[in-house]
Amino acid sequence: MYKCPLCKKKGDYSIMQSHLQSHEDHVVNYAGFTIYRCNTGCVTSGHFHCCLCLKVIVKRQRFLTHLQKCQKLVTPMPTRQTTPAVPTRENIPSTSPKETVPSIATINVSSAAPVTSFRGSQILQHAKEKKIFCSFCNLRLYKKNLKLHIKRQHSSTNIEINEYNRLPSVCIDSRRGIFAVAKTSTGPRYPIHVQKCTWGAKHVVICELEKCKQASEFSQRSGFMGFECFRLRSLAFSPVTAMPDITLQEEVLTRMIQAKWFGKETMKTCLHHKQMAETQQTPLSKEISLGE
Repeated sequence: MYKCPLCKKKGDYSIMQSHLQSHEDHVVNYAGFTIYRCNTGCVTSGHFHCCLCLKVIVKRQRFLTHLQKCQKLVTPMPTRQTTPAVPTRENIPSTSPKETVPSIATINVSSAAPVTSFRGSQILQHAKEKKIFCSFCNLRLYKKNLKLHIKRQHSSTNIEINEYNRLPSVCIDSRRGIFAVAKTSTGPRYPIHVQKCTWGAKHVVICELEKCKQASEFSQRSGFMGFECFRLRSLAFSPVTAMPDITLQEEVLTRMIQAKWFGKETMKTCLHHKQMAETQQTPLSKEISLGE
């Protein structure tokens, strides 16, 4: 876990890298220095620390005016070297705002220092046009897309599976090891069919999603034979269903024909599927519930 030196947010490296760049939308450029807004709790709201007199100012416009006035009053002092603020481990004390302020002697007080800031539509336009490089794969992309890119491509995929962190699943055919598993843990829980049969003469471990098939094939070519996707790993906590199999009765089909739901050809097809299911000892129809 890393801690942001500008606020109280904590997270892993990939999250904090993109988070630190979000602070650039509120900076003030002064005399070659980039002054960030502080949210470490010095005062109740976000604020700026003057790099000349260490005064705390909340409003941006007041801070800009203060910088121009304060520059005319200060005199050079001996240089004090400081180390740049970087994300620190959670067990390391965070850098004090005073230690991150540039020393007074490094600013040339004889010349007027340009003061610039970004706000409103300028921030939006600046974010749209700016492109940066991903530190993981060196891909050049828009800054606004960096956080999502790191989350999708470079976040840790080794997620711990337990009773509380898993995808809901229902056993469809216990003889062949076929399950219906929710596609994702959020949003509509579309069922995805997976098969994990590790008994008998023929072993089958497969997920019907194409990206999972490609990942499994790539793992085998690389010599890693034990690859399982998130859905297959969730089967270890799949509960045993107590619901009986649904039996298709010919009398029900007859009443549906009388109600003109479908014709006799559809009835013959249903009965043919029922006979095939009984021959192969597999359920014809199964009711599933994935928490909805």
